[in-house]
Amino acid sequence: MDDEEWKVRKVRALHTMKDQAEVKQVYDEFASYFDELVLSLDYVAPIFTADVVAKLEPNQDARILDVGCGTGLVGEGLHKAGYRNLYGVDLSGGLLDVLRKKGTYCHLTEANFGPLNSLNFTDGYFDVAMSSGSFLPTHLNEKCLPEMIRLVKSGGFIVITTRKYIFDGETGDMKLKPGLAKLVEDGLIEKVRHEESLYEKDGDDHVVGITLIYRVV
Repeated sequence: MDDEEWKVRKVRALHTMKDQAEVKQVYDEFASYFDELVLSLDYVAPIFTADVVAKLEPNQDARILDVGCGTGLVGEGLHKAGYRNLYGVDLSGGLLDVLRKKGTYCHLTEANFGPLNSLNFTDGYFDVAMSSGSFLPTHLNEKCLPEMIRLVKSGGFIVITTRKYIFDGETGDMKLKPGLAKLVEDGLIEKVRHEESLYEKDGDDHVVGITLIYRVV
């Protein structure tokens, strides 16, 4: 196995890892060439996510939070479209260092986003909270949703893109489907729609993605 193939396999293995410290270590290790790696996999989910967000929130002055922002692949599309109030939070300081050099986000926070790490923003500070490719086992899960809801204003949007088979199968520690259903039942969010699209290519196979769009009540 050559070095490039090994790197690809390591990136693909991220969503099967059981330890979050190991996940952080891998992201930090690959940070300088992470973009090159994931784009070599035809990872198009960020492009689709950015397009959905821009259609939902046409105001380019809107405050947008990217949860699990990584190197800012979603924000790149929005920045090119004129959005400037892009905020990011991610577990990996290495990925954030790469994003910082791009200059596309106005504020970055290194944190393990979730119920135990409330971000230092007032309730309803953001118009949109988005996440692409980060709702995965040992990454983000349904326990992160209440903090996303807290941070988004009433009438604002939460947009999450992930692999459809992970969403449908409730893989690992991820129970996103019932988690969203419970929040709808409790009257905290309302479903706008779910959209399926290409997520990435795995050799000759096409991995289907699903984008989950909800409005904060």
